[in-house]
Amino acid sequence: MRAHPDLELLYDEQNLVWSSADLAVVFLSTPVDEEEKLPVYKLADAEVRTGDRITMVGFGLGETGRPFGERRYGENRVSWIRRMESGSVEFIAGSQRLEDGSAASHAYGGDSGGGCFSAGDNTVLVGVIGSRAESAKKGSFSVMTSVFAHRKWLEAQIQEAASLDATAR
Repeated sequence: MRAHPDLELLYDEQNLVWSSADLAVVFLSTPVDEEEKLPVYKLADAEVRTGDRITMVGFGLGETGRPFGERRYGENRVSWIRRMESGSVEFIAGSQRLEDGSAASHAYGGDSGGGCFSAGDNTVLVGVIGSRAESAKKGSFSVMTSVFAHRKWLEAQIQEAASLDATAR
């Protein structure tokens, strides 16, 4: 596993308070079986914008109280974008309801590290789920780290993994 070199996390007694460049990659020691039909995803080639529809995907214990995780996914919209001095970018999904009146999706416990995709093209990875928080009005909001803001680093990691895979053959 390799964390982004600019990764910074700040916690209080129980919760993540602030993060920057909250990304890591995992290099597998054995290749994925080539017979598996794995989906092909692309990194975002532009930054998300306020109002963009997103699909969040996570797997964790959440609020279920079960002893094992469950897969979750759902849509929301980008409510605002936070550009940091470090160059990292976070975007926040704060809507409580979608246009049709249904509940908007939010991250839950254990979902951090899950993907956030463009709802218009679910093969485009736009972010990685970081955390969930409650607003003062008891609403939820979910924080994602932008993939586009860290695209050069991610592409370098993908290229390195491909070269390691090629030398292992």
